[in-house]
Amino acid sequence: RQPLRAFKIYRKGYLMEVKIYKVPISSKNLHGYRFRCFMVDPSSGEELVGYDNHWPKGSHRHFLGTEEPYEFKNIVTLLEDFEHDCERILKEAGNDETA
Repeated sequence: RQPLRAFKIYRKGYLMEVKIYKVPISSKNLHGYRFRCFMVDPSSGEELVGYDNHWPKGSHRHFLGTEEPYEFKNIVTLLEDFEHDCERILKEAGNDETA
């Protein structure tokens, strides 16, 4: 199956990519989706924002060097949460673009 995929390059140079796959529900993946959403600064290689759910960690969020569990509710909420974090990073960087 083809994933839902989006990619964007911001004027600041940040790269954003979203990949969402529908996968079989299993003990390792209770909601039936595999996802990786991230924004990176290619000049430093730093992942500024990231949401993913690889095994064995499950769903979690990366934000400016910290990592914490993320409570996955649904795809719409995941994308809204990711967009909110990206817009926060862009605003702090003085970039007036929207995520």
